[in-house]
Amino acid sequence: MKTKNCLILILALCLVLSVAFVSNNLFSEAKAQKTDNQTESSDLPKDSVEMFGAVEEIEGNRFLINTDNGGPLYTTVTDDTEIFKGSKTATVTDIKVGSKLLIAHNGIVLKSYPGQINIVYRVTILEAD
Repeated sequence: MKTKNCLILILALCLVLSVAFVSNNLFSEAKAQKTDNQTESSDLPKDSVEMFGAVEEIEGNRFLINTDNGGPLYTTVTDDTEIFKGSKTATVTDIKVGSKLLIAHNGIVLKSYPGQINIVYRVTILEAD
């Protein structure tokens, strides 16, 4: 019985460490891909919050993403949203299923399931699978 509990504990620790490692790598990739041609975070409103996510579904200007904290989230892009791919300006059509995104939004997330972000300031396409 104790061996089984120890094995479960070891597996749980491995899972936690794996998630932390992947999140850290995504954050490092995003920092490396930002360029001087892109406006800096300081140009964003003071209430701006950034999060990472991978696109799972696309419905027009609305994307279902799997966020860096593990939860699904709907994100809506409007005409006011800046979209970048690397250092170049992009459009909503450049976002594909599998794209990894850095999303700057106003910090308000509706607590539905999946959650929803309706005010997105900037989307940076990091890469696609």
